[in-house]
Amino acid sequence: MTEVTERFDVLGFDVTLLDGGPAASFSLQRWQAPPGAGGIPVHLHRRTEEAFYVIDGEIGLWLDDHVEVLPMGSYVHVAPGRPHSFWNPGERPATYITVMAPGGFERYLVELAAGLRDVADEEQAAKLRERLATAYDITVTGPPPTTVR
Repeated sequence: MTEVTERFDVLGFDVTLLDGGPAASFSLQRWQAPPGAGGIPVHLHRRTEEAFYVIDGEIGLWLDDHVEVLPMGSYVHVAPGRPHSFWNPGERPATYITVMAPGGFERYLVELAAGLRDVADEEQAAKLRERLATAYDITVTGPPPTTVR
């Protein structure tokens, strides 16, 4: 049975980890984004696959230099090696599920959220991301894209 294991804020998004346990082969997160929530830095995963399913509202997705607004009911799979970012371009909250395989990347989100609470500026935030990138499968390739509609 899937259960809520942790809930936290990261970059203005309310994230709830839904986890089947430490032996799970994937991680599942529910993201809630307030209206106009800004983008996550453009990044890629070398081994991790990521999929988004929009439950309510809409999300903007920047994938391989292409921007698309995904309405409720949309699903998209992001294969390893593809640069991507996401945000809420809408005027109302958005809720979506992210599935990542293999499991384990969710710990990056927890550590990033905790670390960002203690940084004083963007330079410290960049150093935190760089340190965490060595432990987790993520490479930040650029700042959040201009969040166009």
